[in-house]
Amino acid sequence: MAQTDRVARLAAHRSSEPSASGLTRLLRELSDPDSSVGAHDLLEVRRLDGGIATATHRLRVADHRGHQVDLVLKRYLVDDDTVGLEWDRLSFAQRCAGVATPAPVLVDLDGTWFGTPALVMTALPGAVRYDVADPNGWVIPLAQTLAEIHRTDVSPPVPAAIRRTPRWRSLDPAGLPESWRSGPRGGDVTRAVERLRRIAPDLPEVLCHGDFHAGNVLFDDEGVSGVVDWSAARLEPAEADVSNTRAELALIADHLPALFTAAYLDARGVTLNALPLWDVLAAVQMTGWMPYAGDTVNEGSGVDISREVALTRLEAFLDDALGRAGPEVDQDAS
Repeated sequence: MAQTDRVARLAAHRSSEPSASGLTRLLRELSDPDSSVGAHDLLEVRRLDGGIATATHRLRVADHRGHQVDLVLKRYLVDDDTVGLEWDRLSFAQRCAGVATPAPVLVDLDGTWFGTPALVMTALPGAVRYDVADPNGWVIPLAQTLAEIHRTDVSPPVPAAIRRTPRWRSLDPAGLPESWRSGPRGGDVTRAVERLRRIAPDLPEVLCHGDFHAGNVLFDDEGVSGVVDWSAARLEPAEADVSNTRAELALIADHLPALFTAAYLDARGVTLNALPLWDVLAAVQMTGWMPYAGDTVNEGSGVDISREVALTRLEAFLDDALGRAGPEVDQDAS
């Protein structure tokens, strides 16, 4: 019941509109001479699809000379304390020299504008692209973009938000779906995660996006135009991002993860010997948002995946990973 209530609560929040009074208060701050925007008029408010935990809208504002600027407004639930983390992570993401990222503009930690925390950032050009008919023209640029993110300079200073506890430390296999816990997968997953925890501390860390998938990458006529949603960014081994993307692509078609991985390895010139263990971790983590699969994968994507189909494909991805995570993986990764 609690899970059902949360799904409904988040769905209602995502579809909600920002209040007129809140937009007035926001515009007042955007018009402040110290603001990087200097907005004078609000011209357009448009809801953006995608995402799970925030209500997201694109704002078009104009300064007193009529110059127009596009911004993105994210509104969080009243009890969501991640807005400050996202501000810090967006700020750090500006180090990504080869990838366009949104720049943070204003943050409201206390809910002064709309009654709940909110964040304003610059909008990037382009649109989300799902092109199963042309996987080379779609998936390979995704892989090359992730490789570029992983080249980001992570020398000090690095804010605490980027040095948060990595997910391979915090994962609790007890959170597996009942159908996984009660079968042979439960023990296999637990053993794979334990092995991962032994080898992960010795792997080099890079700036990981934390939620890199096709829904967070924008394309224009020239190719990838930017990467959005840096709310989960942190320092982790590159495998964490690669496997997360592989798991997401597996929900769309089972041949896409291998294409993505080959392009990523080629772009970075590295080997990822322990990838099967990270695939297990990614699959387990993804079970947490299976209740939202129909909302996040389908909207605006042209890809029609029901929750039932998504879970079936995720189980196939997990079983394949467990099969590849043989007893020699630990030695290979050392």
